[in-house]
Amino acid sequence: MVLVISLFLTNCHPISQISTYSLMGTIYDENNKPWPYLDVRAYDKDMRTQELLGEAKTNSEGHYQINYTYDNFSNLEINSADLFIKVFVKKSQMNEEIGRTPIYFNIPQRFNFDFKISESTEDYLSEFERITNELNSLLGNLESLADLKENENQKDISFLSEETGASVEIISLLQTSFKFSEECDSLIPPDIFFGLFYMQFPSDCDELLLISNDSLIKGINDAIKINIISSKWLDQIPDFF
Repeated sequence: MVLVISLFLTNCHPISQISTYSLMGTIYDENNKPWPYLDVRAYDKDMRTQELLGEAKTNSEGHYQINYTYDNFSNLEINSADLFIKVFVKKSQMNEEIGRTPIYFNIPQRFNFDFKISESTEDYLSEFERITNELNSLLGNLESLADLKENENQKDISFLSEETGASVEIISLLQTSFKFSEECDSLIPPDIFFGLFYMQFPSDCDELLLISNDSLIKGINDAIKINIISSKWLDQIPDFF
């Protein structure tokens, strides 16, 4: 992990007049791209204990800000926290730690804390991204997963299931997702359809149209929460309905 630190000027007021501290920065992936929708937690570290100062989620540009007060760390430190952060990604139904910084001592009132996660991000892809990446490498002359066939003469889905270990049911849902996306001129990406189908929404177009927008939006949000589809769609969900 590579850590980039820059300090802001701090006010030279007596400690008794300083009540709020701010920690802010951007989380980057190994390709130096801002990483959105991660959980960032800041901790004050003492000799044998650590205490959570606050937490925040990175926005669509990978930026976070955590505010905390002098009272959060004033038990032992004279005038500032000895601080480190942990970064978590949502994976299935749990938050998984993907990085933490070293401890930085005597943090000033305003501290800019940019953090680059240098490990491979492959483990943190959504289920949709992970499976489609693997399937696309095996498509051969086919242009899209929408073109997969499963009948007496062509057993594309069965073949891909045997090659990748993904179930026939999941690959069938992916095929339907890409087909639906193409039929609506790609205005709705296949990820969104796959998220809905995975969350047990009907894969029949007529039945899907009967479901309220609120229910569809909730279904997509639920799929994002358990990392079935990427959190990159969060801000765009209202545009799809």
